[in-house]
Amino acid sequence: MNEAEILKLVRANTETIVDHTKAMETISATLGTLNEGLKTISTTLHAYNVGLKGLHDRLVILEQRQGRSWVSRIFKGD
Repeated sequence: MNEAEILKLVRANTETIVDHTKAMETISATLGTLNEGLKTISTTLHAYNVGLKGLHDRLVILEQRQGRSWVSRIFKGD
């Protein structure tokens, strides 16, 4: 193998390394975006659950008051 062939292989390998590095940067950025999306989904679900807990607590209070048995009829189908 002569010097020209060796240089050609080195250049080809260098281009491959550069391409792989760019691909890894793209993958890293994509994973960062997915991570942010998952954080948003998690925060949203937490807020939803807190809201449901608050609604449940209010319904329990209404149910415990006299004359408020309509709440149980709604959920029990009576």
